[in-house]
Amino acid sequence: MMDSTKVRHSNSLSNPSQREWIAQARSIRIEAELERRGVMLNGAGAERRGPCLWCGGFNRLAVNVRTQYWSCSTCELGGSVELVQHLNGLNFIAACRLLLGYGPPETRRTAAGPSTSKREAQTRQAAPEGRT
Repeated sequence: MMDSTKVRHSNSLSNPSQREWIAQARSIRIEAELERRGVMLNGAGAERRGPCLWCGGFNRLAVNVRTQYWSCSTCELGGSVELVQHLNGLNFIAACRLLLGYGPPETRRTAAGPSTSKREAQTRQAAPEGRT
């Protein structure tokens, strides 16, 4: 069963451009991601089967190419982002980044101050040479 904490990460990106970025990652076809990984699916029609890269089961991975959901008889189930999370041990944002090849759009500064990455850059600039 899929861990609900994995899905909650998608809600942490709330501006429209970030939601679009998530939608783009979710639109990656499962069979295309599996093909990129060298997995050949058997069958015709909506339901395909193949080996699970996680548990090693020969014919345990089922992919419905119509609904774009996968399941393994011993592992988990989900969409393309959850597949990458499962196979690579990544969180939601990292899985989206891997699928798309680029990170989420930058967020605007808020009244709370600069973003974490901006603060990290400022810290690196202030740190003595060789110490970050």
